[in-house]
Amino acid sequence: QDANFKDLLIATATIHIYHNLGLKVQNIIDSNKFTFDSTRKLELSEKGILIEEVGTLLKNSFSLEISLLNKRIDLENKFLSFLIEVRKLDLQELQKEKMIKEIESQIEQELQEIILNYPSFYFYDLIGDLIGLTNETKKEILDESSAFKEISVDIEKKLELEEKEDKFIELATIDRMINKIRMDFEFKSYKELQIEAMPVRMIKRKVSDFNFECFPISIPGLKAFKEANNIKKDLIKRIEEALNEKINYDQFEKNLLLFLKSELIAKLKENPNDFIYYLQCLNESNFDEIIYLLNRYGVFNILYLSNLDTELSEEVKRNMIRYNINKLDIVAINDQKNNLGYTKKKQVIDKVFLSELKLKSYSHILFILDFEDIINKIVKDIFFYILSKILRQLSRIIELYSKVSNDRSLYLLALKKIVGTTDSEEWVKIKLEELIIERLKRRQEELVIVLNASNQ
Repeated sequence: QDANFKDLLIATATIHIYHNLGLKVQNIIDSNKFTFDSTRKLELSEKGILIEEVGTLLKNSFSLEISLLNKRIDLENKFLSFLIEVRKLDLQELQKEKMIKEIESQIEQELQEIILNYPSFYFYDLIGDLIGLTNETKKEILDESSAFKEISVDIEKKLELEEKEDKFIELATIDRMINKIRMDFEFKSYKELQIEAMPVRMIKRKVSDFNFECFPISIPGLKAFKEANNIKKDLIKRIEEALNEKINYDQFEKNLLLFLKSELIAKLKENPNDFIYYLQCLNESNFDEIIYLLNRYGVFNILYLSNLDTELSEEVKRNMIRYNINKLDIVAINDQKNNLGYTKKKQVIDKVFLSELKLKSYSHILFILDFEDIINKIVKDIFFYILSKILRQLSRIIELYSKVSNDRSLYLLALKKIVGTTDSEEWVKIKLEELIIERLKRRQEELVIVLNASNQ
């Protein structure tokens, strides 16, 4: 309760690094001097060092991530406003060309500002988000990793190969995106990008083409996306304010979830179809992915969402108690073969729930009983997805600690094998040394990008 959100996030990361990854930063004290107080002091000292270190590596990343998210939303809203005007069919050709030029000019201006003033990985993050590459890359990594089974390999192979990418999803994603963006837009380094105009123009064209095609066709769909973007901005603003304010995290999260929940329920009352568009925008997912998400939470009939809110859900629950009806009764009545013993309860349910409350079916009643749980899960998904965007750099730093720690273990095993080689096995020693150097070089290249070294 005495910490701001930023400090809480850094402290949480530190606890994960220290306890879950088992990373230590000082020499272990002499076992003869072990006491409860000494080990406790050592733990607090090590955590203090890690907190300071993580904060130093993180710098002002949360603020920069939020700035980029807002830039992206503003750009998307420009595209959406333009597409709404185009769909109305009353936009003159000259007006259309002028609006396109304004949008493309803003894209180029934003790209140049980020190239000059932001660490390089933010540029790749923004481009990845604007052309749909980020989520596509993560999906590729997860699909490939799920098909790959880990097997026991010797130390030489371990040094040569990287670990499964899904273990370090943020690092793997940025690495793949950098390679793809450089290849697709024909530049070899970030320094080159800062002095060459052509790659930026190619990127601008790709961003424009993608965003002119990726949004819904209908005007109501476009408006729903724009409204959802504004909700996203509001949520991001609330998170930003908490970064430097002392908060009670539980209450903070509860307030944000209630805010999102009220916004989603308000949209449900208007139009369930628009609700789907809302979820697409807030979760940055396509239609099929949202339908899969809803199915996973028990929503198989979109019409059941129509005019549904907390009040109706509570009224159904009150009537269930009043008439001594439980979910199993409704399940049994819904089963044509086993509903003969529920004649009286069936009459009550038909009268109270189907006739008076205008519910569509017994399945609809069961759905409403689960509504609170379903909407709460959907809201949590949205909140943590948007929060994850702000925490990308923190996630990469945590993954780097894990990677470097794993590498250290590999190097120790390799050095142990080197020490144990005989004169006749000199080639083994040379091979292991080469593999260690190559792995160190790969890790250095990764650190250069993620920690924004000057020699990029």
